[in-house]
Amino acid sequence: MSVEEIKEDLKDACNIADDDVKELDEIYMVFKKSGLDSEDFQNRFVAWRLNAKEYKSIDGVSSEMIRRFESFLKANMDKKKSTNQSKFATPKRGRDGTPLKGKGQLMTPRAKVQKLEYVLDSPASATFKDRRDSGKIIATLGGDIQPTMSDEIEIENLIDTKSYKLLSFDRRHIADEIAYFINERCEFIENRLGIVEQASYSIITDVPITVCGMIICEGSKGAEGVYLLRDGEQVQLEISELEGNSIFPGMICAVEGVNLTGKLIVVSKIYQLTDKAIEDEGVKEDTTVVICSGPYFTSDNTSNEPLEELITQVASLAPHLAIFMGPFLDQSHMGADCISVENLNELWKKQIDSLAQSGTKVRMIPSTADLFADPVIPTRAIDEKEFAYCREHMVSNPCFLAANKWNIAAISVDLPLSLMKTEIVKNPSNSCKFSRIGEHLLSQQCMMPLFPAPEEISVDYSKFKENICFEKQPNVLVVRSELNPFIKLVGNTIFINPGKLTKGKGGGSYATIQLNSSGHRAKIQKL
Repeated sequence: MSVEEIKEDLKDACNIADDDVKELDEIYMVFKKSGLDSEDFQNRFVAWRLNAKEYKSIDGVSSEMIRRFESFLKANMDKKKSTNQSKFATPKRGRDGTPLKGKGQLMTPRAKVQKLEYVLDSPASATFKDRRDSGKIIATLGGDIQPTMSDEIEIENLIDTKSYKLLSFDRRHIADEIAYFINERCEFIENRLGIVEQASYSIITDVPITVCGMIICEGSKGAEGVYLLRDGEQVQLEISELEGNSIFPGMICAVEGVNLTGKLIVVSKIYQLTDKAIEDEGVKEDTTVVICSGPYFTSDNTSNEPLEELITQVASLAPHLAIFMGPFLDQSHMGADCISVENLNELWKKQIDSLAQSGTKVRMIPSTADLFADPVIPTRAIDEKEFAYCREHMVSNPCFLAANKWNIAAISVDLPLSLMKTEIVKNPSNSCKFSRIGEHLLSQQCMMPLFPAPEEISVDYSKFKENICFEKQPNVLVVRSELNPFIKLVGNTIFINPGKLTKGKGGGSYATIQLNSSGHRAKIQKL
């Protein structure tokens, strides 16, 4: 990696603003002196910051913070060197040279394993009224958002929003659905690679073979083994010989390698292939879309001030479409018992009517964290009768929309964080974590590619292919994540996390995208 690439990665991971050049140079020098690889250094910094009370709730990075982290890192590394001794090391001796006995001769305890955290979005440092960074641009793509010539918008929901099963206890049915999906994806990969007939997993050969299947990991990040699964057959994979890889449990791919025992494939290459985006015929109108995600109330009250401020800013832009992602009322919010469905419906009715005056259409995506939504993926539209007005504007989660023929896919689940927790990475070809996650989602053509799914998520696999997978690559792929807000161009797709509208007691961020045949534009800004 070049110096510029490393610095860009550090800037994203450590939440450093674009204009904080001095701080970026300082943390880069600490990184160089540490001797750690980029990803390990980033994880250590975020873990330290989340455990340091005085810095946990502060946006950005200061010189003092960097110096404190450098001191911590140096002390931690020195301690590790002094404690990481072999049990066969020379015994400790007293002043007379004789070996010590008793407690003095006990083996040094093993160094504690540091719990690594991820690039979590920093909490806001002030209350909503006291925020000082309103309107600050966090990330951009392709230049400024320009006024559009037309205010016409045609929106098509590409999947149905019928009810889903909260839990499915038919394991045979689940197994059949997953097996069918694996085979379908594997056949596509085989056709692309020109494989006429797949070899058996157990064939003994010293000549490289290529086989397809789903990656399964035993233990944390494959600590107890990585396997390939298809049609009830599985084989263990040895991936240590790979020069670079990025895999996760549930990834459907092709692997190339030799199988000298019939029980273990030593992998030399991994293929992850997908369809190219199919362009619709006809002219596409320039389309402006605003995207934001909950929570819409600050953590200390149920004031609608953040939402009203957002609507004021959105109405001034008059976009064609506004997409609001849940949770609209988080089930863990302190005011969950104080707000009824009727109250919520009335609050959103007022905001939707306000946007309608400027010609903006609204789509609402529920979340599994919503108090009034079903905790299952796919999540159907909130079906409470008291929520009738908003129900007309609701789609399912995930959702697939066509806005003036531009395809938009969105899911109100923290897929980036879940994938980062399970991803096995070694010298990846793409060093940017966020872009790499986007590549995984687009290559798998699936909005829930992890298998098994994260423990906190219930998945209705009977609707897996119809409501979770997509046939064409979207122009925009939206995720809701606790990670730092980001915009990445992955191939021809805008991969974006708009951030949360509120962060703790303060304001958060939202995104604006302008889809244009001559080049897309996007920005994320503070509320």
